[in-house]
Amino acid sequence: MKKILALTLALILCLSLAACGGDTAKKEDGKENGGTASVEKTSVEKYIEEHEDELLEGFNSSFTSSGLTCKSTIKADGYRMLIDVNINELKDVDDATKTAMQETYDGMQSTFDESLADMQKDIPELTGYTLYVRDVDGNLLATVKAGK
Repeated sequence: MKKILALTLALILCLSLAACGGDTAKKEDGKENGGTASVEKTSVEKYIEEHEDELLEGFNSSFTSSGLTCKSTIKADGYRMLIDVNINELKDVDDATKTAMQETYDGMQSTFDESLADMQKDIPELTGYTLYVRDVDGNLLATVKAGK
């Protein structure tokens, strides 16, 4: 239960850190061919490319501060962000723990929606994100979706 609480707190912290950043993508988007679908997709991809190290550092440091280590990746999928977090200390997680983790994240939906709203200040085209929490072997433990 302590690990679940630590993961929950770390996730909130990392999502709030992911929402931080400049408005570089928005400024560059204004220089582009304003408002077409291809520009919108490109702006999300550009934002991730320009801020990937910062975003991943935020994820990793938030887990480290909770006593966990992880490997995180982030990429664009259309107008959404896909975030994968593999937690090194978790292996062979039983179904009851997976269910408890998912229920904990489900109970925090408003927090994830707020973090999306914060990110949309920098990337108005961002429609949502999906966070996949995995064990060290890549087995899915929980999924969080915010937005469309």
